[in-house]
Amino acid sequence: MAEPSDLSEEVHLADVAAAIQPWQTPSIVSLPTETLLEIFKLVSLDPRYDINGRIGTVCEVMQDFASVCPKFFDVLTLVPEYWTFIGLRPLRSSRCRSFFAEYPSLLERIFEASRDLQFEIAVYNPREVALDRLKKETERLQVTRIVKALSLHLSRCTCLHVETRYRSSILNSIPHLSGLAAPNLRRFQLISGEADSTDGLRLDSLNLPRLRYLTIDTCSFINLSSATMSASHEGEETSLYVHLMPFSSSLSADAVLHALTALDKRYTIVDLFMEHHLFDGPPQNLPVPIRHFSSIAFADIRDNMGFFPALLSNFRSTDTVTFHTCHLFCPMTIDADRLLLNQISKDSDLRHALSSWTGTQLHVTCCKSFNDDLLDAMAILGTTAEKRSVLCPRLETLIIEDCECFSYDSLLRMVEAREPPLLTLDIRGNTCKMDYSAARTLGHSVDEIHFETANVIMDDY
Repeated sequence: MAEPSDLSEEVHLADVAAAIQPWQTPSIVSLPTETLLEIFKLVSLDPRYDINGRIGTVCEVMQDFASVCPKFFDVLTLVPEYWTFIGLRPLRSSRCRSFFAEYPSLLERIFEASRDLQFEIAVYNPREVALDRLKKETERLQVTRIVKALSLHLSRCTCLHVETRYRSSILNSIPHLSGLAAPNLRRFQLISGEADSTDGLRLDSLNLPRLRYLTIDTCSFINLSSATMSASHEGEETSLYVHLMPFSSSLSADAVLHALTALDKRYTIVDLFMEHHLFDGPPQNLPVPIRHFSSIAFADIRDNMGFFPALLSNFRSTDTVTFHTCHLFCPMTIDADRLLLNQISKDSDLRHALSSWTGTQLHVTCCKSFNDDLLDAMAILGTTAEKRSVLCPRLETLIIEDCECFSYDSLLRMVEAREPPLLTLDIRGNTCKMDYSAARTLGHSVDEIHFETANVIMDDY
């Protein structure tokens, strides 16, 4: 047990001291069970603690109080409902590490405390912690120990969130789950900070029939075999949100596409978010139709090798495609009803994204490349009898948010030239300034116009 002098930094006993005076820290070991439960109730009312166990706070009460008083931990294990979320920060401080060392069977007692209830578990070590405060071997040992203990109770686990400072800690610990069934696991999140290893995680026989939310690095995602993913049953709707975390080395675009195709065969609805990746080039194989991806989002990807056009040519009937802080240099075909462009680099040409897009809703946010030249291009009509606009020919709703690099005159020319006309124009945030009469003129060319901006000057009204 930690010495009383260690309490000042992290243990917030002062929060309850006033309610249970007289209070002396050394006397906690002699407090009756009823008093300990009262302490827990008082702390649970503190907004800084989350007894319901939201990831991020990860049940600090257990480590703040139980690490000081094993008896307090004994009391908590008598209440199964307190352990439907299990939050562990085994490396939060030297005091917590010694607590784990003094309780060889601590983890098993935690899992048993929840009885037969389903539970969520988060193992969380801040990725931003200083290197000299967190030794790699210590983290690897503690995380592996936790996951190994979890393997005996995996059938009751509904959420497994492991966030470590080092990637190798995850690679060493998660294989303890191979060969096991996780019939109730819906959220599976593996997040690491420093990429001290470029190996891919392998879980060749972990069955996840109810998986609905997956966060993992792309290299490990590629290595996941078909046995780890749920198989769609005929007539049953199955959905999956996939967040592919950044990876330090370049990846094979063909391998990524093959893994995404495997998902498409097993789920009826897939939402994909991929951030900050490097690829060795565009996919080389022939396009394979991918039909069940509801939304696709890319973040922080510099596409100077034609990855986006080759990848997007595989997707059919996607609802939403999002580009966030990306660099767009190549023409591409986007088969999606909604297109969201957010903070696209100023040296990108948005005409590459809009040249063959035939969707109806365009939302542009904080894009310096959304300028007068682009608006003029959107105003040009084709030469066919139908005379549809060359860019965004089916556009019905245009949302412009925090874009300052275009003028009112260019916007008006584009709106007036549209064939067919826009149905809705929505201007938000810090955009081009216009007086009220200009805004009214603009509104005559669309069915609906909305302003959520302070840049419409009302003096002329």
